[in-house]
Amino acid sequence: IPNWSPSGQNILYSVYSGNDGYRPTLWVSGAAGDTINANRRNLSLQTWADKCAWQSDYILYCAVPANLNEGAGLQRNLFTNTQDYIYKVDIRSGSLTNLGQPDGTPSVNQLIVGPDNRALFFNDQSTGKLIRFALE
Repeated sequence: IPNWSPSGQNILYSVYSGNDGYRPTLWVSGAAGDTINANRRNLSLQTWADKCAWQSDYILYCAVPANLNEGAGLQRNLFTNTQDYIYKVDIRSGSLTNLGQPDGTPSVNQLIVGPDNRALFFNDQSTGKLIRFALE
């Protein structure tokens, strides 16, 4: 499932191939008007696009599974309870910052950025609990 930036100028999506052991890898690309497919690049994170949330058109947060075995892109349902790390991604600079693993080592589902940009909220796929992950 693709994930559009707030303005619709960029699109985030997952791709899997034999080159990556059929693990989902995040890519970003321009998505509007003359920028369609412009600046397309691999973000070097193995996760699914719907495990990410945009803070702005250039900053996003992603839940990255601690371990993805070969073939994860073909059998996602086998990895629904995998523990995740939270990454901050700046698509302008390409920087990736590992912000750590939430307490209780949950499996992130439905990640959103809080309205004040100070926290992320998500459901733990294993327990269904709502979890707050502080960004400051």
